[in-house]
Amino acid sequence: MKTLLVLLALAGGASGFPEAVLFLSGAPCMEELDAQVLERYETLRDRPLDLNSCPRSRLLSSGLFSPFQVASLVDYRARTGDVLSFDELSLVDGFSPEFADALRHFVLLRSSLPPGTRERSRIESITKPSFGDTVTMTFAAPVPSTASSC
Repeated sequence: MKTLLVLLALAGGASGFPEAVLFLSGAPCMEELDAQVLERYETLRDRPLDLNSCPRSRLLSSGLFSPFQVASLVDYRARTGDVLSFDELSLVDGFSPEFADALRHFVLLRSSLPPGTRERSRIESITKPSFGDTVTMTFAAPVPSTASSC
């Protein structure tokens, strides 16, 4: 069964898929991979994660990222907005150019926002009250993603 999975991954995969799996898993060769590990990568290849809409928990459970990388990516998205390219992803702390390139087979970088914009926060404005003043707060729900792979 394991040999069949390895052969299917090598024959039917996109160009560079085996190399990406080896790079991300740290395995010396495809034959060394456990069948479950290979199936996880194949599932991610068939249903890639959208890095711009996936929550922290889904990024962690994917097995692709360390907790540091997830925290770094979530912080980057909050500060600068969506990641628009793999070159930009390689600028995020914890993501080398080689790592970002290997992720191409397993993630998407969809964005519904214009470049350089962030999703609005839930609390748009808070007026600091003085004694006897009323407090005004405006809440805005995040813009829902129309196509999420998470």
